[in-house]
Order: sequence, then C-alpha cells, then structure tokens
Amino acid sequence: MHWRARGDPPESPRNPTELPPTEPQRLISGRPLCSRKFVVVSEMARPPKLSISLSLAEEAHAREEGSGSGRSSRADFEALSPTIQITITNENDRPITLKTSGGQHHLLVPGEVPNPRARVTAKRPDVQNFSVIDYENQEELIINAPTFISPVAGGSGRGWQRKQFLTLEPQERVTRTVRIPGQRLVSGKEYHVSLRRTGCWWAEGTLEDLFSDGNAILKTWPAGQTLPVSLESKDIVVFRY
Repeated sequence: MHWRARGDPPESPRNPTELPPTEPQRLISGRPLCSRKFVVVSEMARPPKLSISLSLAEEAHAREEGSGSGRSSRADFEALSPTIQITITNENDRPITLKTSGGQHHLLVPGEVPNPRARVTAKRPDVQNFSVIDYENQEELIINAPTFISPVAGGSGRGWQRKQFLTLEPQERVTRTVRIPGQRLVSGKEYHVSLRRTGCWWAEGTLEDLFSDGNAILKTWPAGQTLPVSLESKDIVVFRY
C-alpha cells in the first residue's frame, strides 16, 4: 500500500518493502462530507407482541365451489378473487394503540422502505402489505412499490386524525380481510400468499389516553423515541385459482 500526503509529488516507483511513514498522514477523500444525527437515550420501551394469523376466507371457498357456468367474464374473475382473512390479537396485559395508516416517518427501521399505506391493522388493509407468489415460476404478482407523501402532519399541518389509530385491549382480537386482485391470476395455478413485515408506531393506553377529552385530531406528536411494533406472520396461505 502506498502512503501519500497532501502536496506530495507525483507517485514514483518505490520499494515494495517500504514501511508506512512514522508521522501521521491525512486520508484524502474526494467525497463530500456528510453529517449524521444521533440521539442518546437511557432506555426504550420494548414494543408489544401482536399475534397475526392468515387464512383463506370461507366465502372464497363457497364461491369457487359454486361456480360452474363455464363463463370467464371479468365480473366472474372478480367474484372468484380469493379473500385473505387476517386475525390480529393483542397478546399483552395492557391496552395498546397502533397507528394504522398515514406516514410513519417518525419510525426509523433499518432497510425499511417508507410506507404510508394502510397496515393490516386498518379496517381496509392495502393489498401491497402482501406478497403473492406464482408457485410455478416464483413470480411476484404484488409489487411493493414505495409511496411518497408529505412529511407534514396530515399533509397540511392539521394533525393526525383519530381514525388513523386503533386501540386493542388485552387479548382483544380483530379480524380484517383483503381481496387478492384476480387480473393476473391464471386458472389452475397455485399461489402462495404471505404478509410482508412492516413496522408500526404504537403507544401504551387507549385512544382516550392519547387524544384526551374526545378530540378528533392529534395536533402534537407524543415525545420520546419508540421502537416499532413488528407486523409479521409466519403463515403462508396456499390456494389454487
């Protein structure tokens, strides 16, 4: 390795056994300097554990078994599109409130693409929370493309709406459903559906604790650092279209 200091003459042949100089040298870099902000905290609350299970909704089975007209119009395919049922359980001994939709820019999860779409905890989850794989050729049918939103609260500075949050009491269970688009599904093929791991903001307590006095808008974000709740499931739903 050749050692050079600023102002050295052009490099000339040197003895390959030459040792590094005894005086400190400066590393010269052509890249611009960049800054990083770090926050030191004494402790951070451990995020609660949610149990999330996936299954094929019973109505999808009934519609598939009852179809025998032989027609394949667009309406028929839409009616036969599989519906995934998501069951979410709060396995903790305290109530927790989750942010189900909107920007989650206050959570910094390494490697996570910013994703303001409705989580699986929302009343109408976004289908892009899921991965749908064509088992035959391992092709991904649902693209996890990032969505960009305004970094300002509520998009215009008004705050965060109450409907963007969900409170789960201890051991409370909620059920959500999402329909897999049938446009790219091929009759007779096998598909595997799984939940993409996503981070979600949370707080201890109920909506009343968070918003207080029945307010519909949260204008001031709670202080402090929060590790995200991990919305993930080991379940894989397999169906044949």
